[in-house]
Amino acid sequence: MKTSSYDALKKILTAKDFIKDLRQAKHFVHTGKLESYHNVRLKYMPKRIHLQFNGMFVRSILAILDHNNNTKKTLIGEKVVFSKPLGRFTIKNSYNKTQNNWKRDIMSTIIEEAEKEISPRPFDVQKECNTDIPKNIYRTPRPPYEELKSKRYSRFT
Repeated sequence: MKTSSYDALKKILTAKDFIKDLRQAKHFVHTGKLESYHNVRLKYMPKRIHLQFNGMFVRSILAILDHNNNTKKTLIGEKVVFSKPLGRFTIKNSYNKTQNNWKRDIMSTIIEEAEKEISPRPFDVQKECNTDIPKNIYRTPRPPYEELKSKRYSRFT
């Protein structure tokens, strides 16, 4: 004996989108923490600023330390916010503020090491990590400036 409830449930469970999502959900693939890390990473390495490899490397480490030291924030309540995508007000969880004690710990360690009067050596990522960094990312050689300038205003190139 089939009922309307059975038909509604069958329709939901056999929907193509649901089955497609279920394949991902059965492996507990959830990207929330990765997205959270990428958000923290943007604080240290904005996309609009060009950085040398050493700067990128060190800033990546700072982003990792910041993210790892703030992963266990506790829920303190809820707040009402306006959601632009939804076009209405909605409720979001509110968490404790991020802690930056790890920065003080690093700075105090640096000061302690500096007070030991050990001669500092420059840190070079290429030597420390055995990486080979190309001079540029372009696959074609750079054309002369005059050639680029002549093609800039031409409609036929």
